[in-house]
Amino acid sequence: MKTTDLAMIFVAILIPIVVVVYVDVSFLLKTEEQRLYYTNIINSAINDATYVMKTVEGEEQDVDYGYSGVSEKKVTVNARVAVETFYESLYDNFDIKGDSTGESFIKSHIPALAVVDYNGVYIYSIDNYIDKKSGEKYTDYVLKPKRYFTYTYAIIGNTLIAGEDLEKNGGIINLDTITVEFTMDDYISVINDNGTTTGFYLEDTNNNGILYNNNNELREKVIQHLKLKRSQIISDTVSEEMSFAVSNHNLYSDVDYEFVFPTIALSDWEEMVDNVGIIAFIQGINVGNESLNYVAHGISGLKITKRYYVSQATSGLSELNYYHSETECTVYKSSYKSFSGYYMNKIDAATNGYYPCPVCKP
Repeated sequence: MKTTDLAMIFVAILIPIVVVVYVDVSFLLKTEEQRLYYTNIINSAINDATYVMKTVEGEEQDVDYGYSGVSEKKVTVNARVAVETFYESLYDNFDIKGDSTGESFIKSHIPALAVVDYNGVYIYSIDNYIDKKSGEKYTDYVLKPKRYFTYTYAIIGNTLIAGEDLEKNGGIINLDTITVEFTMDDYISVINDNGTTTGFYLEDTNNNGILYNNNNELREKVIQHLKLKRSQIISDTVSEEMSFAVSNHNLYSDVDYEFVFPTIALSDWEEMVDNVGIIAFIQGINVGNESLNYVAHGISGLKITKRYYVSQATSGLSELNYYHSETECTVYKSSYKSFSGYYMNKIDAATNGYYPCPVCKP
């Protein structure tokens, strides 16, 4: 067989392969381009909503996000504005604003939107509800009331009973439990029997005795337990609410797709439990041979105002009263019994007779 014949056979075999590969690569590139198109738009919507969601009453640089000091300088999240801004941005960037069919299509593929506030989470999702005026039942997207980051535990004598142990045993009859409300920082509230709350910083021994029934032997154990539980309770609460919303979406939505709550990276959770923000995910839209499954989140960082913890001398005038940069300071801990609160700045601490600690050097 001549060389030219072999060359022609080779070309005849190679051309179809090249064409198939070219088509496959073009298809993959187009798919990726489409995926990026969707993810960029939803990220942009998240950023827009995150930017407008946080309202601070007063000057932001002076805000104490723990509500402890000045009531007119606290952070609040406007969940409704966040939701409206998120969808307006989506519709604008998809160029479907005013197109009810297009808007409905995009909305139906976002099974849950979470607006994470300082002390709880709002969920925007589809649900059944009854109109209070007409009494009629509707199925529509609604912003549900905030679910707070609450945790219940108990103390019996010198024993701390964690919340998960209470649940395993179905609760203990006649056991006095303690229910607390966590926040994005170390501010905590105890929910009283009459429904009111008593709030303070976790390390504030002037007020935190209620957390451990004023049993000083349990103080450190309870404080550390609550510190560890805070992140878990926040992430679990958000996960539970979003998972429930996804289940409702599968029940009430007419989209032919099984929506599932996606896996969220641990690093993302760690970021989200310390800052107010928004979480949304889009699923079920065909992108090439696959369905889009994308999680987006944005945070609006909380600037925690520095607090200077103070301790008083235990041996009279021969020792100084100090202010400390942290409660883990060894000098502070040695003066725990005479702890007397904190100040929001060094000037106030010094004016009231406290000196900078020589150990932690605030």
